Amino acid sequence: MGSHRPLVLLGFMGAGKSTVGRRAAELVGADFLDLDQLIEGEAGRSIPDIFRAHGEAGFRSREAACLRDALAEDAIVAVGGGTPMDDASWSLMRERALTVWLDAPLGQLLRRADAETRPMLHGRSPQEVEELYRVRALRYGEADHRLDGTGAVEDLAREVARLWDG
Repeated sequence: MGSHRPLVLLGFMGAGKSTVGRRAAELVGADFLDLDQLIEGEAGRSIPDIFRAHGEAGFRSREAACLRDALAEDAIVAVGGGTPMDDASWSLMRERALTVWLDAPLGQLLRRADAETRPMLHGRSPQEVEELYRVRALRYGEADHRLDGTGAVEDLAREVARLWDG
C-alpha cells in the first residue's frame, strides 16, 4: 500500500461516504475507518444514544478525539456530516488528509438517509434541514476535491481510489 496521507470523505448525511469509502479501500488495499463506528465503539453505545445522554456538544467532543486517532492511520476515513463544521476538526483534516466531498442534491440525500438514526434531523422542519445543508455545503466546498455523489458507487469508489493513489 505504501505511505499515503489519510483520505477523508465528507458530505451531508446520505452521501454514501461509508459505502463508497469501504469499496475504495478494497480497491486500493487500504484500511477503511468509519468515524461514526469508531465513536460508537469507544462510547459503547449508538450515536443517537450518545446524543440523548450527552447532547450534541458531548458527541462532538468524542468525535474530535476519535478523528485525531483516525487521522493518525494510513486509511480512507468517512466522517459524519457535521464533523467538518468544528473548526479545529476541519483544520486537522486539512492539515493531515486529502479531503473529498461527495456532493448530491439535498432531496436525493434525504431519500437515502435513515432519519431514525440521524439525530441532526430530529425535530427539524424542512426549512431547517435545508439551512443545515446550505451551511454545511459552504464548508464542504473548501475540500480538496468535489465528486458528483449521484453516480454509481463503483464509479465513485474508483475515482476515490484514483485520488488516493494520485
